[in-house]
Amino acid sequence: MYIKPRPGLKVFDPVRKQFMPEEGMPVDENDLYWAARMRDGDVVEADAPGARTSTSNEVPPALPNKGASK
Repeated sequence: MYIKPRPGLKVFDPVRKQFMPEEGMPVDENDLYWAARMRDGDVVEADAPGARTSTSNEVPPALPNKGASK
């Protein structure tokens, strides 16, 4: 999961021994430390930079029908 600090907060990353970057970072969603930070509202789930977000009305392109005969 990708998280970032709530605006205006600095959140310490105990593994890296520094504050997490404002743009966020990936973390293990089963990590109890980050689960507690989420529960307390110190961090929020976010989209990873460069991650493509899909919308529910997005339709994939049709595949050519290779088995059809004329």
